[in-house]
Amino acid sequence: MTQEEKVESLVDELGIILGIIYTESSRVTIKKLLMEMAEWKDEQFAKEKQALIDKACEWVTPYFKDLVGYNCSGELIKDFEKALKKI
Repeated sequence: MTQEEKVESLVDELGIILGIIYTESSRVTIKKLLMEMAEWKDEQFAKEKQALIDKACEWVTPYFKDLVGYNCSGELIKDFEKALKKI
């Protein structure tokens, strides 16, 4: 389900719960506000994910250096970070 579909569903559910029949302008406003909230939450999730990736890279760097040597570890860390971002 896309964010737009979920927002549409939430607007419908909210109307049912509250027993409201929306005007078109109020429906548009509610959808806009819900989309803003969803986008904000996506940004927060991305920041949290990046912080975890940074922490993981920081933690494994000394071990990678021990395994493959200091000169190779930079590329290995970058590859590790790319792999984590795909998760």
